[in-house]
Amino acid sequence: MTSQLSHLTRTHRVAACLVASLLLISSLALAVDFTLYTSAKAGTTYAATNIAPDTSYTFTNDGRTLLLLTGHATTTATITIATGATLGGYAVSDQTITLGPTATKVAGPFNTSVFNASTGKVTVTGDESTTVTVRCIKMGTN
Repeated sequence: MTSQLSHLTRTHRVAACLVASLLLISSLALAVDFTLYTSAKAGTTYAATNIAPDTSYTFTNDGRTLLLLTGHATTTATITIATGATLGGYAVSDQTITLGPTATKVAGPFNTSVFNASTGKVTVTGDESTTVTVRCIKMGTN
């Protein structure tokens, strides 16, 4: 009987660790990559991404990328573009962009030494009430 209880206890410990691990993994916010479209003289067809509140999005940045941001009908939203840079040992503040209802703004290009993380990507997040459509456009060449 004692060996059966010790086995049951070990099984419960393993199950508890598994549940705790799954909860930890599900609580981590993974960034979603924007689709990057390259502009062209003849025009480029592209789709928009509706960003979700409190979700991180990334795009590969070569310093020639623009974001076309469009607010939705009734809410004001704040978009944050993270910086990974320091100047004189001090962190450079993230860039925030406020969009009124139905407003459209173009942001960028983004200096690679200021905005790129070590991955070569820029991180974009919306606030808790964000309802914004984003198009990520890399400027083409002549």
